[in-house]
Formats: sequence, structure tokens, C-alpha cells
Amino acid sequence: MVESYRFDSFCVLEKKDDKKYFAILSLFFDEKIERNLIQKGSKGEVWKVRHDGVCYALKINRPTNKIIGRKVKALLKGSYFSSLILRVDKARAEGCFSMCDVYLVAEKKHFRFARESFVLMEWIDGPLLSDSEELRNKYKNEVGDLLKNLHQHGISSGDVHPGNFIVSNAGLKIIDLSGRGASAIDQAKDFIGLKNKFGVEADVDSWAVSLVLLRSKLRAFLKKAKVS
Repeated sequence: MVESYRFDSFCVLEKKDDKKYFAILSLFFDEKIERNLIQKGSKGEVWKVRHDGVCYALKINRPTNKIIGRKVKALLKGSYFSSLILRVDKARAEGCFSMCDVYLVAEKKHFRFARESFVLMEWIDGPLLSDSEELRNKYKNEVGDLLKNLHQHGISSGDVHPGNFIVSNAGLKIIDLSGRGASAIDQAKDFIGLKNKFGVEADVDSWAVSLVLLRSKLRAFLKKAKVS
């Protein structure tokens, strides 16, 4: 179950269990928690934080480009990460544990557009499939099965590549997810990624695949025309 509330300037969605996840985020802000920067880019950061002997992944997202387009999407569909925590909570309640859990989403919003998002997630130890070709080949078919399982529970990856899959003690897991659902188009994107990154073919509606490929070609053409 996910609880929704406001705290100061934050719109918060928090998994309701015996832990206080926003308190962990507050400790991060005050630099009173063990933390290590894992990744930093133009749009944000990923931290590994440790509290009461438990490790978490903290993803910070600050949109920097295509702001107008993102605002329009946010007005129509709501927050990307808010959708993600709700979809993951529902999928896990239905018995799907192929993904890392999402415990907290705290966002500073302008109307429905998130100017800054803090996402506290389950930290999963293990090697990534991007660590070696041997791992990619060993688990490539299992990646396809995992994606199908996600789709059955209304979730898509949105970015299928070896760096987003990890071999945990409990088996293969996906550690980065899309906040979108699992429409025919979303599924087609995942299975095209599966073919491009792992060389695995999957059955999917041909019209959806054709449409996604056509859109990709059109975007590439427009980008090339703009540059020239």
C-alpha cells in the first residue's frame, strides 16, 4: 500500500510498512547518513545510502531538456515516478517480484510537472549483465521471460539493455523501470530492445513493432535534417 501526503514543498508517495522512508531522505539532506555517489549525469544522480544496516538506492532526477514537452505530458498523464511507485506496488501485490522495490517518491512540483524528484529504491547486490558477455549470453532468454512477466502486470522497461539487469541471490532482476504502462507500443519497444541488445526475438504485435520502427526512422530523419 502506498500513502500520499505533502511535506513542506514535497509531494510524497511512500510505501506504508514498518519503516519511515521519508526520514531516511531527510537524513540524506542533512548529510547524517552513510552515502556513496554511484553515478552522476546532466539530469541527476544515483546514490547508495545505508541506514540501520540496510542499503538503498536513491535516484535524484532534475529534468534539463525538452521541458515544454515534459510539462505537457505531465499535465496529461501525471508524474513519471509517481506512476512508477504505484505500478510497482500493484505488481508486487499480485506476486511479481522481477523488479527492485520502490519505497518512496518525493517531488517538488509545478502543477503536475516534477521539477525535482527523489526516488528511494531497493538496493540489489550482484553482477550486471553488462559486466561480461558470458552473463549476457547465459541470461538473454531469461530477460525475455522477465519482460513478458512485467508486461502481464502492467509494467514496461522502456530501456532494455544489459546494464539494467542484475543477477541477485533471488535470480535475475530489472533495476531501472519505466513509469509508463505496458501498452502494445510499450511492449514493442521492450522487445525491439531485446532483439537489438541481446539478439533475442520475441512474439509481439507486428503493427506495434512497425509503428515504433517507423517513428524511430522519422525522428532520425528529422534530427539529421535539422543538423544539416
